Amino acid sequence: MRKTDKLLCLTVSIFFLTGLPLFAADTAPITRKIQSIDHSLSNLDQEIATLQQKSQNQDLVLDSIHREVSGLLQAVKESQSKAENSNGTRLKTIEKNIEKTFSDLKQLKTSLNDNVSLLAQLQKTAKEQESLIQLQAEQIKDLESAMRLLASAIQGKPSKTKELSDQQYQVKSGDTLEKIAKAHKTTVEALKAKNGLEKNTIFPGQTLELP
Repeated sequence: MRKTDKLLCLTVSIFFLTGLPLFAADTAPITRKIQSIDHSLSNLDQEIATLQQKSQNQDLVLDSIHREVSGLLQAVKESQSKAENSNGTRLKTIEKNIEKTFSDLKQLKTSLNDNVSLLAQLQKTAKEQESLIQLQAEQIKDLESAMRLLASAIQGKPSKTKELSDQQYQVKSGDTLEKIAKAHKTTVEALKAKNGLEKNTIFPGQTLELP
């Protein structure tokens, strides 16, 4: 509606409401009243336009804030997704390293057990060798003694008789293991085991341990 049409409608409305004749002689007060009303309407139109502009500006601000918040939320979600993927990869790597470590420890344990078994066998063999060496040394001593007695007999010199304990016997000429075993109420096998003999051969002057 045009401004003049608004004024006309307001003028007619005022005349009806105030009861004044439509064509009064003095229209100046009415005109001033109409101008005042028109001025108020103009001010209202300006305020409405200002409010509308503010409303539009607020809508723009709200849209901008909404976009920023949406962007931040999306960025947070993407960051969380990347972090979860990264953590998952790290956990898998750690699990693989742990499994490999356990496998290496099992292999090391097996190797240590094998080495322990080998050392035990070597120790056993060393003890057997030591016992054999001691036995051979005793046999060598007995053999040296027998050789000296034999040399003395050949040269016709009496040999020195060493003192013997109750558990010892010095072989004489003509003695055999069977004869000595019977005389001392034992067996040939017991005599051989006691003195580490593999054969039944003995020599005059040889000292035997009695079982």
